[in-house]
Amino acid sequence: MVSETLSRVLITGAGRGLGLALANHFVHQGWEVIATCRQSSEALSELQSRHGIRVESLDIADPASIAALAARLHGIAIDVLLSSASIVQDDPDPTTPPNADAFMDILRVNALSPILVARSLLDNVTLSNRRVIANVSSRLGSIGLNDHGEQLIYGASMAALNRLTVSLSSSTRAHQITVVALHPGWVSTGVGGADAPVTPAVSAAGLYRVIDTVCAEQSGRFYDYTGEALDW
Repeated sequence: MVSETLSRVLITGAGRGLGLALANHFVHQGWEVIATCRQSSEALSELQSRHGIRVESLDIADPASIAALAARLHGIAIDVLLSSASIVQDDPDPTTPPNADAFMDILRVNALSPILVARSLLDNVTLSNRRVIANVSSRLGSIGLNDHGEQLIYGASMAALNRLTVSLSSSTRAHQITVVALHPGWVSTGVGGADAPVTPAVSAAGLYRVIDTVCAEQSGRFYDYTGEALDW
């Protein structure tokens, strides 16, 4: 049975930064919000107290934690599954090979985890009216737009996420699910750094507009927070 309740969004990485800003923006647009994070924050707890959002524990790097979340949410429709959690590592010296363990950790969290979350909650998305899966990526993962070579490891993880997002779009087409990758801009968060020109609130508002208007014909595409289509 398709959900007839208010639109519901599940956001990963909602304890701080962009994920927190997204939770705040969605709830102020009248959405029911399920905010997930490994560890809650004072700001998220305040949002929960004021607006009654649901906060769930989730370590996206732990398959058991993902499975436990899916079990707790069994039968609950999710209109928008929004994966925003990611980690970043400073680039090594160009003449020094990257640390293999650190590289794999970033690939696991940034690329593989959003897909594992999506597959684990696929039934929840299918139950909903909107049926949208949105993965927050980065233009640093775009091969067509990569003209500087910065953020080697982070960019590679986002390129992998982009590829997996396209595959997820193809594999969920029969379920009539719209799957997109989103570039949030250079955002002043723990990932983007204090010098970034886009605030989390501005990015969240832009991403919301894209997510709220995206349609099935746009599945498998890559957009930035202004709605501009980006090259893979």
